[in-house]
Amino acid sequence: MKAKFYFFSPLDFDTVFRTQVIGWVNLFREYGLNCTIVKLSPVRKFSPRRISSDRRGIRELYNGRLAFLHTLPEKYFFTRLANALLMLAVISPSLLSGETAVIQIRSSALHRTLALMKKITGRRLKIIYDSRAAAAEEYLYSLQDPGPRERAVYERLKDCDRQMTALSDRVFCVSSVLADYHISLSQGRVSREKFILYPGNADERLFHYSAELRHSVRAELGIESRFVVVYSGGLEMPWHVPDMLFRFFRKISAMTDDAILLVLSKDRGLALEYVSKHEIAKENVLILSADNRQVHRYLNASDLGTLFRTDDIMNRVSSPTKFAEYLMCGLPVAISPSVGDLSRVIETTGWGIICSGDTVIDADDLNRKRSGWSANRSSISRFGYENFSKQAVISGLLGVYDELTGRQAPKADAEN
Repeated sequence: MKAKFYFFSPLDFDTVFRTQVIGWVNLFREYGLNCTIVKLSPVRKFSPRRISSDRRGIRELYNGRLAFLHTLPEKYFFTRLANALLMLAVISPSLLSGETAVIQIRSSALHRTLALMKKITGRRLKIIYDSRAAAAEEYLYSLQDPGPRERAVYERLKDCDRQMTALSDRVFCVSSVLADYHISLSQGRVSREKFILYPGNADERLFHYSAELRHSVRAELGIESRFVVVYSGGLEMPWHVPDMLFRFFRKISAMTDDAILLVLSKDRGLALEYVSKHEIAKENVLILSADNRQVHRYLNASDLGTLFRTDDIMNRVSSPTKFAEYLMCGLPVAISPSVGDLSRVIETTGWGIICSGDTVIDADDLNRKRSGWSANRSSISRFGYENFSKQAVISGLLGVYDELTGRQAPKADAEN
């Protein structure tokens, strides 16, 4: 059975779109699977200038098939029908040629439109729900004091996930905890076999360990003799919990006088506010803004990555890509308990610290760990490649597409 593949993404054109949409689609193409990117936006955000800007940015990284689609609210049947007709127009090349169309989509908001499309096309449309988070829990987490209206939105978002999971032919999940969450929402009516697990993966061509690079960047930054604790990411969103990061660094710096905090973030002003709030000496903090293609340089130069989250459903189902980036650059990770499946990795391997807010860090124990981590950088990196790189999971994902469509794909070369 022949098939054409379409990656529908509602994401803004940002770092996540670059790495988790364009990055994946480019890798699919390397392994013989061509995929059209369809960038979704609500019609209320229609802007020719924005489309032109996004198109230029995307074309710098991707030269395959690309479409922009603006959708109407799902509230009424006629708006769903309009959405369905627009989407059918996008996938019409496959339908008119008698091929199966496979839509991989990162949102459950359009589940009723997709259900209508399935009714129209029958078995010739396959849907993969690419579930990267628990959207309803993220929404609730962002509210300080949710009232009845916000609770109604929360329940609607959960229902969207419930309906989308039932509708889809397969569901990609970043963690086993997220799969359990979806199964719980469906009250057991969805089989576990429908779920395909793969975490937040990074590209091994961008994230890798090099002793030579480590030495050169440390010299470049003037931190050759320092114990470098690194954080890579934003600071502005509630789930970033920067207070936990800066409190952790204060504990570390109180027991070793060679510690320095390297913050890789565009939120320089916020970082300085937290430095002041937690009374950290400015000479012990280095704040840099780095393009995603340069982040690996600074991770190589570091000694300990950090990934802190609060203990709630949103974080228990998560799999932040920065964890993969840290490991693949040979970094041990200081991580909160119950971050998806990832905290268990650190607990099992010993490559890092499980750290809650009241964790007491012993100076002698930290020094022993530092010595072991330093000696195992290559082993940590290799483990990261084997378990958290995009290249490690690509064959399994291609197998899912083959199963859905009967497509005979070329054999994936694990060494690519």
